[in-house]
Amino acid sequence: MVSDAQLSRIGGKLNLVAASPDRFLTAFGAKEHGYRLRPPLPESSVAAFEAEHGIALPESYRRFILGLGDGGAGPSYGLLSLANAYEEVSDSSAGHLAAPSPFVPGTLYEPDWWDGFWGPDDRPDPQQGTLAIVHHGCTSYTLLVISGPGSGSPRQRGPQRCPGAVRVGGRGLPVLV
Repeated sequence: MVSDAQLSRIGGKLNLVAASPDRFLTAFGAKEHGYRLRPPLPESSVAAFEAEHGIALPESYRRFILGLGDGGAGPSYGLLSLANAYEEVSDSSAGHLAAPSPFVPGTLYEPDWWDGFWGPDDRPDPQQGTLAIVHHGCTSYTLLVISGPGSGSPRQRGPQRCPGAVRVGGRGLPVLV
């Protein structure tokens, strides 16, 4: 879980970077967010999102969007807001977030695994149970696993919906901390 000290440290570092834009705005996507976060969400908005989708957001992500910011500064084009993180997952449908993600921590997924995952009528969806929390450009995203055994784990989704060989690792939001 992200501690108050970690949130404070992240906020402080972002303030330093945002105060020196000439030095850091050359990084890919930085001009989109200027290393500034959007305002945090109120508890009522986060609770309503969780109730609507029948899920509980991973605690570290939840604390981040409640205590520090709902998207903005981050790698590439930055962190997506909670609403955009849900909308960006192209196959979002009713029950999408509550359905268990196929990503299991410690598992290496080879480039061709994606092709064999699809079922009839494109279900199950390999992105089910995830939010797209960072947009890296084109069709590349960092997904956050919301449901299933890898809940709280980030993973990459690469170009043309082919994730390549990835390892789903630890808990929390290492991409942010």
